[in-house]
Amino acid sequence: MPVEAPPGFFGGLPYLFKVWGARRRRASVIRAFQREITVEERKLDEILRDLGKRTRELNLSYGPLDPELQALHSLEEQRGVAESGKSELQGRLKAEEEQFAKSGEDCQARIQAAQEQVNTLQATLNEKMTEQRRVKAELAQHDKELKTLTGQRDAKRGQAPKAKDEQRENLEREAAELAVQIGDVERERETIAAQAAALEAPIAELTANLTTWRTNLQTAQKELAAAKQALATAKREIGGEERKKGLEIAQVEKQVAQKFLDIGRVLESTRLDKPEFQELYGRVDETRTAMRTRQQQISQLEGERDAYDRQAAKNGKILLLVGAGLVIAVVATLVILFAFVLD
Repeated sequence: MPVEAPPGFFGGLPYLFKVWGARRRRASVIRAFQREITVEERKLDEILRDLGKRTRELNLSYGPLDPELQALHSLEEQRGVAESGKSELQGRLKAEEEQFAKSGEDCQARIQAAQEQVNTLQATLNEKMTEQRRVKAELAQHDKELKTLTGQRDAKRGQAPKAKDEQRENLEREAAELAVQIGDVERERETIAAQAAALEAPIAELTANLTTWRTNLQTAQKELAAAKQALATAKREIGGEERKKGLEIAQVEKQVAQKFLDIGRVLESTRLDKPEFQELYGRVDETRTAMRTRQQQISQLEGERDAYDRQAAKNGKILLLVGAGLVIAVVATLVILFAFVLD
């Protein structure tokens, strides 16, 4: 901070800017020191926690610490119960997953077997139905042929009595030939009809079996879907309980950490003479010394910040305000003149 008073009234303006600049620099340094103090405070808390942990490891019995150690023991028991509960939940989840794996494997095997049966039966049924359609088409063709031949035979028989002798003989002969053809076609039709009838039973059996296996397939698929849903529900429920246990454990851990800190503070204040604590005591002292050093430097900087020529700074403020007023007046005048010229 400038300490030498500026010469004259007008020297106050540059002095004012020097004051402001020095203040900003000091404020920046002070903030940096304050951050360092915060870091050291956290470091000190960690050292004190280590001191508390060391006490717990030594299973030390010390009057002023007994209440804190008893509270710590209770917290550790609470944490153990919570961790045991979390382990049980993980065991439940593993059992659910194993159960699903077993039932899911069984369902998958049944699904695969049923699907193979459905595919085989469907293919066989398709072949039989294709054959049935072919046979029925042949049967229909023979029926059509029989209808045509019968009509021709009946027509000739009807014409024969009215015809002359020679023509009548020809008609009767032709009618007889047609009757022979009709007999042949009827025998062929009976054979085809027998083939069609023989297909009815296998098709009916295949259809029934296919319905049964499709039902088995759907049942296995539904059971697998139900098992997946049950596993998902169990996972959600167990996951929710695990999160609660996790929050409980985290809260207990936070309390345990605080209890270690409390124990460390008691030991640091009483300085119980134990060789196991000497190294930690030394680290505590080093940290506190660093914090005090920074605090003293901050106090020194804050004192320097207030050590300046107030009258000179006041003169600078007056000059700054006057200058700002003049600038505003000039700008206003120019605006008015510009508006007048435009008119």
